[in-house]
Amino acid sequence: MPNAGNGQSSNGNTPPEGLDEFLKYELNFQRARKQEIFTWASSLLVAMIGGVVALATVHHVMLAEAHRLVLTAAILILCVFSCLWMALHWVEYCRVRDKLSSYYDQIPASGKDDYWRYDYTSIAAIVALTLVAIFSVWSAVWWPIACRMAP
Repeated sequence: MPNAGNGQSSNGNTPPEGLDEFLKYELNFQRARKQEIFTWASSLLVAMIGGVVALATVHHVMLAEAHRLVLTAAILILCVFSCLWMALHWVEYCRVRDKLSSYYDQIPASGKDDYWRYDYTSIAAIVALTLVAIFSVWSAVWWPIACRMAP
């Protein structure tokens, strides 16, 4: 438990024994989990893009419409669930941060980790990768034809 002598002062509320350590652990867990979800989703989307490009350009495989529909559905499901999971972990992170800041006045209730500043960038990156993946799936119809026509 920090005391006023080490630069952190309590604002009158003292947390129950061990709560501050638990909240610090929870902050780190929520942030790390959100980052893991982002990394996982972006890696899968980039792998899908690379796989479609490799099939279409190197092996001259033309995807059937059923395959394109299935890939599009998988890409959209991945996008929706990863964005939801990242948003849920970020909301939980903000809740824990607010709880911790209520005990210590050195931790601002808002700061560089505000929801509008940080989380939208992760979600926007996943949405952008999703759009590129869908574009690559649906434009892969023309790649084998264009490759055959090239000298």
